[in-house]
Amino acid sequence: MAIVTTSKWKFDAAEGHCQRSLTYSRRIRVEKERKTTLLFDALGYYIDLREKQFNLLDAVIFAEECYNLVVEVYDCVHPTVQVAAGKLISILSRKGDFHDALRFAEVTYGNLRDKKNGMDQMGGEMATGAYNLADVIYRQRGDLIKAEELARESLRIRTLINHSDHNTVGVSSLLLAHILRVQGKLGNETFEVFERTLNIFFIDEGPDGINTAIGNMSIAQFHENLAGVQASVDSKRTQLQLSKSYYEEAFRIVSKVYGPTHQQTFDTAYRWDLVTKQLSSI
Repeated sequence: MAIVTTSKWKFDAAEGHCQRSLTYSRRIRVEKERKTTLLFDALGYYIDLREKQFNLLDAVIFAEECYNLVVEVYDCVHPTVQVAAGKLISILSRKGDFHDALRFAEVTYGNLRDKKNGMDQMGGEMATGAYNLADVIYRQRGDLIKAEELARESLRIRTLINHSDHNTVGVSSLLLAHILRVQGKLGNETFEVFERTLNIFFIDEGPDGINTAIGNMSIAQFHENLAGVQASVDSKRTQLQLSKSYYEEAFRIVSKVYGPTHQQTFDTAYRWDLVTKQLSSI
């Protein structure tokens, strides 16, 4: 029920279900690995709830507890440890704690690359490790050449082990596209990667999916950036009009999913308004 109520944005009900699940998991007397699984799931419910509430301060507390829990039971490259590490890295990075996020990401990726741990270098865990490290570097605007290499590695592996329209392929494509964008690489390759990402999310989630909104927002940013380097007014206007149309579609989706008063809706409307004002000034 925690999963269902959280997914439906019924946060008051979800809070109760999460609390009961965690209390039960702490109290139950079962063998250690089974108890670890129950606690891992219960903490995961709380992490998802806090993320949807945009409460990253609490989310990171639960994510750290979750990681510390599993790292004491399993070896460093166990899939459960990788999931916990990925969640912690993501929250730390979004929270702006880049030092700790980078430290965890580098250690995790290093463990996966270490041959003595026997990991398949073309496996899903390796793709996730490369993605997590690339994402942290991108968010802190660090070594973007290294981030690009890691993002391409993640995308290559995920494309090989999944079908071309798989959600994880879209996630890696989106990161690569943004890394190319912030490097000022605004050519055909970057646009094609953004476009591929949006198509994957549209197939996976439909026209009203949150990732579909993110895909539209991302292409809007690309055209907005491209408008800034155009030599002629007509070319700039064309790119801004394209940007506006993608922001408009993103706004339609987020306002439908989150409602008109949600912060995500406000943020999308703000970006849309900025482009609209740029258009009116030329």
